[in-house]
Amino acid sequence: QSKSGEGGQPRVQGGTFAARLAVTMKSAPRRGPTGLRAHPDLGRTRPPCRRATAQGRPASLLEGRFAREAARFHASRRRSAERACTSNGSERASGESGSASGGSSPQKTKAGSSSAPLSQSTFIKTDSRVVAIGDLHGDLQKTVAALKLAGVLSVSPDGAPVWCGGDTVIVQLGDILDRGDHEIQILHLFLRLKEQAKLRGGDVFLLNGNHESLNICGDFRYVTSGGFLESARVAGLPPEMAGRFQAQLKARVALFAPGGPIAQELANSYVALQINDTVFAHGGIMPHHVDYGLGRLNDEMSGWMRGEEGARSPIVAMGSPDSVPWCR
Repeated sequence: QSKSGEGGQPRVQGGTFAARLAVTMKSAPRRGPTGLRAHPDLGRTRPPCRRATAQGRPASLLEGRFAREAARFHASRRRSAERACTSNGSERASGESGSASGGSSPQKTKAGSSSAPLSQSTFIKTDSRVVAIGDLHGDLQKTVAALKLAGVLSVSPDGAPVWCGGDTVIVQLGDILDRGDHEIQILHLFLRLKEQAKLRGGDVFLLNGNHESLNICGDFRYVTSGGFLESARVAGLPPEMAGRFQAQLKARVALFAPGGPIAQELANSYVALQINDTVFAHGGIMPHHVDYGLGRLNDEMSGWMRGEEGARSPIVAMGSPDSVPWCR
């Protein structure tokens, strides 16, 4: 179903992105135990999660029911986004301009919809358990291990991810991308768990790290060969093209450039997030970041990633050694 633009450049079609992601989930190469058998030490402290996993069976997140659920999940997200763009474009634009002049007051656990400005959910109050997870860098096996250790993920007998964390709040601190072969699959896993968690009073918040910014800028120096191949498959390139580096590179640009399908998913992630009295960021928060406004940072970074006309990434969010994702 893939098509090429002028000069044979692969073109990503929004309407088939979900189906292509499902194909990726089915055909992604496995290395070692990436059939995702549970680590023997995982789940012992939280029996309710362990009971949801079939005994003695590989807990695979790359095949079967998970691929089908991935297709339905992304298809529903894209249909909602398309309806919002076609029928409510002018209303959303006026709503965003109005929110830019308003304050960002703390609110209870719910994060709000992905179409709402991030500044509306930058400051959150909750009585739930909060678990932070650091850099994952394309390592799907370690991602699953961390989520199981946190007691929020189990795998059904037919391989589907199941949220079992109740009202737990997960904060992933960025750098899902680069250095590993399963970046997009990890992103999808978190989005799928977020949908389930919100139904049970929990939530999953993603932050953007410096490696997310690098990829949106087209800096792919840390992308592995497996990461390029995953991008080609998500973009829907046929096998005879997916193995060529130039085609993989063009597919990666199409996915991650501002306004691309993956860039738009990352636009829903935060630069900085405050939950109760804790501020979460990939790098660090300095006084001038607070003076600039954490909600403003999130909104401006989100607009740039979405490819909004005239949007620019704020210098305090990236581009300088003391910007939030880079500050150490």
